[in-house]
Amino acid sequence: MSRILFIHNALTRFVATDLAILQEQHTVEELALLKKASINPFSTWKAVRRNDIIFAWFASWHSLLPVCFAAWQKKPAVLVCGGYDTANVPAAGYGNQRSWLKRSITNFIIRRSTGIICNSDFAKNEIIAVSGVHENKISRIYHGIEAQVKPIPIKLNIALTIGNVFEENLLRKGIEPFLAAGNLLPSYQFMHGGAWKDKSIERLRKYESSNVQIRGFVSEIELQSQYAVSKVYVQPSLHEAFGMSVVEAMMMGCIPVVSAYGALPEVVAEYGIILKDNSPEAIVQGIRKSESFTYSPEQIRLFVTERYSMEQRKEGLLNYISGLYNRKGRTGKVVFKNEYSTQTH
Repeated sequence: MSRILFIHNALTRFVATDLAILQEQHTVEELALLKKASINPFSTWKAVRRNDIIFAWFASWHSLLPVCFAAWQKKPAVLVCGGYDTANVPAAGYGNQRSWLKRSITNFIIRRSTGIICNSDFAKNEIIAVSGVHENKISRIYHGIEAQVKPIPIKLNIALTIGNVFEENLLRKGIEPFLAAGNLLPSYQFMHGGAWKDKSIERLRKYESSNVQIRGFVSEIELQSQYAVSKVYVQPSLHEAFGMSVVEAMMMGCIPVVSAYGALPEVVAEYGIILKDNSPEAIVQGIRKSESFTYSPEQIRLFVTERYSMEQRKEGLLNYISGLYNRKGRTGKVVFKNEYSTQTH
């Protein structure tokens, strides 16, 4: 058992999953650095000192001091990377790589870390491209999802997408072109779910109609019910390092209709429909293709169950940490070995 300092700036579902996995076999101290003002150098130094391994989600302001302090104290710093930190999407105003300062800090953290975990091959290649680190430093471990055993109900002509509403997300997540597509395909109900975070919701109101609904925040129970009856899940994003909502929808038997950007083609493989572009017309064409799709909802679920099981995520993370902790030098201190990081899961 090792002592792990788990650092994050938002306890999202996938971050919380990793926290719970590590807590099964290790003593984990959670350090939530939600704002720059909450970063206290003195207390952060002490937190690093009383733990064996630093485990940080994303390369940004919140992970800068912990990773540096770990290097100075000769302790391994594991970074889960790939997402907003390595993205550069000017059209949507998204990604740390757009800004010289943020890019410099992100890439410094990536280079300073002793090992990197990413969630897709796309993310691995993007990390290498922006930071120049060697591929041997990066291990790909896919996200995990709990298997569903309930029978898949009869699917309805519903196209669903999920994403919080704020200016950046209208194009980055493809929310606006999705809603616009609804006005072109009256034979389907188009449904969007996601909390309204700013006034950009007013920009989307013009798309509401008898077959286009903007529901706002939906609970987890409501979301699962909506996945169950929706025939199609649409994700026309400009950037995704994985696409957890897509996998959740596939687990419920939805046919994924996704953009050709980021990790989405990798994640859905042949079990999804890839859009030729992100226009409303292309989205409509993709949904129409779903009417004669090769794979059944049950086959889509089986693919997700096998490829993105919670067991493979758990095994990957725990083996990675075990590989760090069990390799000790003569002083008893943890020593990171680069040959371990060549493994992919």
